[in-house]
Amino acid sequence: MLIGQDRTGKTSLKKSLRGQHFNHEEDSTNGIERDPSYFSVTTEIWSTGERKLEQDSDSAVSLPHRIAQCMVADFQGDGSHQIVSEFVDEQNTGKAPSSNALQAEYEEYNLDIDSPAQENNELGEQNLEQSKTSGSLVSSWSPKLDEKKRKEELFEQEVPDTTAACVEKLLLQSERKDEDKVYSILWDFGGQSVYYVTHPLFLTSNAIYILVYDLSRNPRDRAPPIVKQGVFKQKKDHFCRKTNEDYLHFWLSSVSSMVGQSKNPSLTEFSRSKKLPNMLPPVILVGTHADKCPHASELASEIYGSLSDQANPYREHLTKKFFTVDNTKSGSTDECLEVKRLRKEVLAVAKGLPQMERIIPIKWLRFEDALKSKSDSGQPFISLDEAWRVASEECQIGDDQEFHTLLNFLHDQRILVHFDGTPELERMVILDLPWLIDLFKRVITIKRYDPAAK
Repeated sequence: MLIGQDRTGKTSLKKSLRGQHFNHEEDSTNGIERDPSYFSVTTEIWSTGERKLEQDSDSAVSLPHRIAQCMVADFQGDGSHQIVSEFVDEQNTGKAPSSNALQAEYEEYNLDIDSPAQENNELGEQNLEQSKTSGSLVSSWSPKLDEKKRKEELFEQEVPDTTAACVEKLLLQSERKDEDKVYSILWDFGGQSVYYVTHPLFLTSNAIYILVYDLSRNPRDRAPPIVKQGVFKQKKDHFCRKTNEDYLHFWLSSVSSMVGQSKNPSLTEFSRSKKLPNMLPPVILVGTHADKCPHASELASEIYGSLSDQANPYREHLTKKFFTVDNTKSGSTDECLEVKRLRKEVLAVAKGLPQMERIIPIKWLRFEDALKSKSDSGQPFISLDEAWRVASEECQIGDDQEFHTLLNFLHDQRILVHFDGTPELERMVILDLPWLIDLFKRVITIKRYDPAAK
């Protein structure tokens, strides 16, 4: 999530990270711009052009691809792991058995927690055929089987065509690089103060924040007046007394207060990287317009020191590094070295986040996939009752507590938006977040008077 003062170069920085050409006349972002597609977070370009490493990042995070990755990982291993694909018990009870949703002690590739790992271990090659006839699609890979035999047994299972196609593709590629890859979506928050009231709806503790500052501005100078659109003409707000540095403190404190200031107790336990700050979410300070500031590094260091002052309780969110970039080099062969460093830092921070260690039941992913299909078909929101129907009938989520835990999980990831506490809003599950953003824009934006309009 890119945040910061108005006209500091957030959109241009996004283009730099993606390797797109710099636009000297870039329009200011109104409200929030959320990219519709996932990208692979790498040390290389994050763009969708010819230089992109991942040809289809959306497919790489799809449900069939995720299942296929686990199957191929098991297939190419030493045979000690087991695959648990879709567990169906319709012939016996008509529904999947209940289970504990997130047992971290599972060491197997337990793709559906409806089938406990301990029971799966008892199913060997000798009773594979019996497990098929009873409706439990559990297979055990023997290390003694040659590669051809493994492939034959893999495709004998009742695997959906889309998943089978992904498995075949990954097997042909003979690589498992996708296992450690990080996929994300970019959010660009407009700096206009009129939109600040909407930002708490979308900020989340599960994000990485890039706090952007224009180094061509003196931190202690009064911030440029905000221009507001009136009914008949644009108006400048001359009553704002904030300095440029004040906006940095405002944004940093906003992230801290909106997503909670308590330390994550699991941070030390789960962190795989020393790149994380003392408090989550992490905030990376990036100074832009380095080409217009002769002493960009010195000024950025001064600003970082101010934000890191002991008097600021939100200083704990700052990462240990700051960056000074020149966005005008974006898309050229002479790419800014600081942009390359920034990509490496974001990847290192992302891999250290606690959520990277979470075990997610496959039926949760199936639920997310079902809701995405509804959104793609033109449904920006559905009722809570409809969401419950999809969970129970299509995804075998029959427990009310697990259902609400799942909604909260997807809300925290900003995959959907669902509010508790208000009866009217609680009955609505918003699936299309760009639709919600555009709705706020229409409510907040004042249109210039046009006598020719009907």
